[in-house]
Amino acid sequence: MKLLCPDAYFLAYRNPKATFECLRSFRQFHPTSIIELVSDGGGDDLADIARHFGCRYRRAQERVGAPPRTREMMRDWLHRFADAAARCTAEYIMLLEDDVLIRGPIRRASRIAIAGPYCGGARLSPRLMNYLRQRHRHLTSDHYGGCGGSLFHRESLLEAAAAFRFEEFEFFRTLEPRIGHADVFLTTIFLLCGFEYTSLEDVYCEATGAYPDWKTNGRSIVHQYKKFYGQKLSPEDLTLLQANEPACPQPIQATGTSGPV
Repeated sequence: MKLLCPDAYFLAYRNPKATFECLRSFRQFHPTSIIELVSDGGGDDLADIARHFGCRYRRAQERVGAPPRTREMMRDWLHRFADAAARCTAEYIMLLEDDVLIRGPIRRASRIAIAGPYCGGARLSPRLMNYLRQRHRHLTSDHYGGCGGSLFHRESLLEAAAAFRFEEFEFFRTLEPRIGHADVFLTTIFLLCGFEYTSLEDVYCEATGAYPDWKTNGRSIVHQYKKFYGQKLSPEDLTLLQANEPACPQPIQATGTSGPV
C-alpha cells in the first residue's frame, strides 16, 4: 500500500471555526502539502487562518460556491479548482470542505483518477450513463463522488477540466438535472475522458446514519462532519492566530493576495 500525501484545494465561505478545524486536521497528517485556500465571494477574510496553516490564500470577489450553479458559475468554479491544481505539485489533490475531518494517513494499493464515497444511492442518472458508455464502453460504475474528502489524480483533473466544453453544459443538464452540483459535475467530466470513478471506502466515511460506526471505524477521511458549524473561533484559537506561529514545520507561504479569482 502506498502512502499518499495529497495537496488540497479548499473553497471556504463563512464558517471560520469549521474551516480552522478542517485545516488543523489536514495539517496533522500532511504538514508540508500545498493547500490552496480561497474565500468565496462575500465570505470571511481568512488571511490569519491561512497564514497559521501555511496556505496559499486568495479572496474572491464573485460567489460561485452556492449550488445549484448556472453554467457560468460552474465554469468559474471549475476554473478555480483547475487553477489551484495547476499550482500544486503532488500526484493527488484532495477537495477539502468545512465538514471534512482528517484523522489518519491515506494509503492506496493502485493509482486512481477520481475516488470518493461508494455507499448508498449516490448514482448518476441512467440517461447520462447510457451516453457515457456509448463513448467509453469500459466504464462500469455509475456512482458519483467528487465531494469533500474525495481524491483526484491531479494531472487527470487538469485534463478533464481542459476537455470539457461548457457550450454543452445545458445538454448534459437534460441527461442529468443535478449537473450544477460539484460532485455530480466533477464525476461527469472525468467519465467523459474515460476515467473510471472508484471507491475510497477503505479510508472514507461520513458522519451520517449511512455509516453508524463512523466514530469508531478508524477510517481516515470523514465527510459531513458538522460539529463546528455555526461556531465562532475560541479564545484559544484566536491566541494561536495572533501569535503568528505556523502550525506546520515547513509551511507553504501564504500569498495574501485578494481580488478576482
